[in-house]
Amino acid sequence: MTAQMTTNQQLNHHGAGTVARRAVQTLKRNFPEWVCWYGPTTKTWWGMAPRSFWYPPLVEAATAVELALRIRQLSAAERRVSRF
Repeated sequence: MTAQMTTNQQLNHHGAGTVARRAVQTLKRNFPEWVCWYGPTTKTWWGMAPRSFWYPPLVEAATAVELALRIRQLSAAERRVSRF
């Protein structure tokens, strides 16, 4: 496996279970207030926002990295809104 393999390529190479578990652990560590998972049926990544968020509660992304970026964007927007 090369360092350039995407998460989805790794899922196909190693099986969804191992890579998805590692990615979910990383997402949980970086975003403990979010619930994140890989949907084996949809083959997409999902994040559920904390109850306090004004934003839509579910976020879907093609990769774990994309999900992390979306969560960061939404969290930054939430911090801006909550200051008012």
